[in-house]
Amino acid sequence: MSINRSASRPAGFASVAALLLLAATTALTAPVHVWEKVEITLLATNTYGNPYTDAQVWVELNGPGFARRCYGFWDGGNTFRVRVLATTPGHWHWRSGSEPADPGLAGHSGAFEAVSWTDTEKQANICRRGNLRATANGHAFELADGTPFFLLGDTWWATPTFRFRWRDDDAPRSVGPDAGFKDFVRFRRQQEFNCIALIAALPNWANDGHPANLTLADGTVLRSAWREAGTDRAKNMTNEFGQRAFLFPGKVPGFETVFPDVERLNPAYFQTLDGKMDYLNAQGFIPFIEVARRDIGQAWKRFWEVIQWPSADQMRHLKSFLLSEGRRYQELEPATNAVSPNRSGKPNGLTGWAYAARTSGRDLFLLYFEQDCPSATLTGARPGGQIGRDGSIRAPASGLTRSAV
Repeated sequence: MSINRSASRPAGFASVAALLLLAATTALTAPVHVWEKVEITLLATNTYGNPYTDAQVWVELNGPGFARRCYGFWDGGNTFRVRVLATTPGHWHWRSGSEPADPGLAGHSGAFEAVSWTDTEKQANICRRGNLRATANGHAFELADGTPFFLLGDTWWATPTFRFRWRDDDAPRSVGPDAGFKDFVRFRRQQEFNCIALIAALPNWANDGHPANLTLADGTVLRSAWREAGTDRAKNMTNEFGQRAFLFPGKVPGFETVFPDVERLNPAYFQTLDGKMDYLNAQGFIPFIEVARRDIGQAWKRFWEVIQWPSADQMRHLKSFLLSEGRRYQELEPATNAVSPNRSGKPNGLTGWAYAARTSGRDLFLLYFEQDCPSATLTGARPGGQIGRDGSIRAPASGLTRSAV
């Protein structure tokens, strides 16, 4: 387990700072600034078939007036990361957790001290003033310290790709064919832009011998891409290393090399994008990120059937249940093994599974059953409870426990 900070830069995505290898209980000896990213690296002990979908990691972050769970992500191999920041000066501490339980991911802790930026430092970079938010009347933007913010942005949708080429050196190049990502950032900064809009992934775009606009016989759109100049083929949208956001082969019959498997992430692609996001933040730009190009939606829905299951529409009832308990739902923690069986479907499939979460006092449960899940047994609830018609579990002598089924 290790922890690092973004040296002399505001909160962003990735850091080029060296990792500090620390013990299980960790503290940063040098203070960090508020709104400056602190990256916690955890190494899984368990082995996962697909770490992107099979494991979840988080830290419970506590600081002055702040107590929240912050989720992390898989970053390749057995590496998981959680990125946090301090919103106010003072002492901050965290403790990690995971689902399923993994000694490499859960039970680690650390702390850091946060200090304010000087007025001069905040003048140099607006990102040091905190997150963007709406004004009280909802008509404009301001930064976390109340500074008015007029968003002036440009659309660089292909930022993650080689078309906005990253170079490690800082040598300036004129805006033109030889210019790279840093040159375009410098140019827009001189013009006092403060926002760049981009698409994180264009995973189905490539000059692969198929038309730019590709549709299945039933009308399902596989892509609607920009054309490579002088052709009817799609533009290539790999990064500088030929990498794409998701892995192949995909699941669309006959087009396994055209449309990727959107459940198998390529961390290397996003690591390159991290560096660009870091640079934008360091130069005082706020990225506006669209997750994926919208032409991916129809095939995703068609061949990854979970999106169109009736259970998605039934989530409204989940919301009603959670809000009926006030803020108590924020205390729920994953407890998959509290309900059994919880994985009765095909390996790596999406049917026949159940999910459970509960409070540490075992007086509030949330149960969720996906289609084709057989009858399951709940364990770990307070004894003496009864299940009502509404799906609630009631413990008459020791309080109330509910489950949403």
